[in-house]
Amino acid sequence: MTIPSDVSLYIAIALGGMLLAGLASGLETGIYCLSRVRLFVRAARGDARAATLERELRRPERLISTTLLVQAAGGWIGGLGIASGLEVMGFSTLNAAFVELAMLTPLLFIVGDVMPKELFRTNADRWLPLFARPLALLRVGCTWVGILPVLNWLAKSIAKVTGASKEVAPIDARQRVFALLHEDSESLTEQQMGIAERVFTMRGVTIGAEMVPWKQVATLSVATSSFDRLTLLRRTPFGRLPAVDAQGSVLGVVSALDVLLHPAATTASLLRDAPVLAPNTPALTALTAMRQSRVPLAIVAERADKPLGIVTIKDLVEPLVGDLAAW
Repeated sequence: MTIPSDVSLYIAIALGGMLLAGLASGLETGIYCLSRVRLFVRAARGDARAATLERELRRPERLISTTLLVQAAGGWIGGLGIASGLEVMGFSTLNAAFVELAMLTPLLFIVGDVMPKELFRTNADRWLPLFARPLALLRVGCTWVGILPVLNWLAKSIAKVTGASKEVAPIDARQRVFALLHEDSESLTEQQMGIAERVFTMRGVTIGAEMVPWKQVATLSVATSSFDRLTLLRRTPFGRLPAVDAQGSVLGVVSALDVLLHPAATTASLLRDAPVLAPNTPALTALTAMRQSRVPLAIVAERADKPLGIVTIKDLVEPLVGDLAAW
């Protein structure tokens, strides 16, 4: 029997569908098996792919639904390619059904389901971040065309009708930390649990919640004389003060140490740039910004001419390690 030349096209379609379904199946398993602790550490170290995946996994049901949709689409494409190829090759409907049932279905099950699931289960931490951006793009695409919102609505409707939709008690930070670290440590001391709890709680803290309001901030005018400047610094317990111009715009920060080393210098010459951060900036991001600028103080503001407050490294570190009265 001569095989038509276009059979190769259907073989390619079938293989492509099987690979797509297998990849989606493996990614789904990887989402369940991924260590969130290791992912968080990689994201905190600046790994862009890990950070993307960590953001997506804050609502894991969206990624899982996306992988299931891709898996279904890959299975349909693979089935279409197989059925069309068998038809072009001259198989009757009965013979084609037999071939699919006896040979191709087990092959699809192994290649498109069992094998990728096992591979991603054992390599989830290394492999899943590699697919972070494609997964995010697929999720956005499925949301944009309306598939994910419709599925979400159907799931909620079914849960409501069947009575499965119940309010879930919020999980506190300690429970969440234990669930995340349980895979790596069967026994955590109370001190370790306390530190881990505070670290994970800090993920949701913004500098707006920790800042000192601007009305309570001691400021230094850039036009202040050297004598008045020294007098002001002696009256305040702070080692650094924000410097402002006549309109109240923040120009920078003046250090008490610089004033003592250069008492005759003008205030403008002693200015150091300080990061200006929005109030919704995460605390961990603010700590990184202050460390990079080598100034342990940041101005909290949407615009430099309208400051809302200040935040220091001390303000952000204390929730982690406790009171730092001697800072």
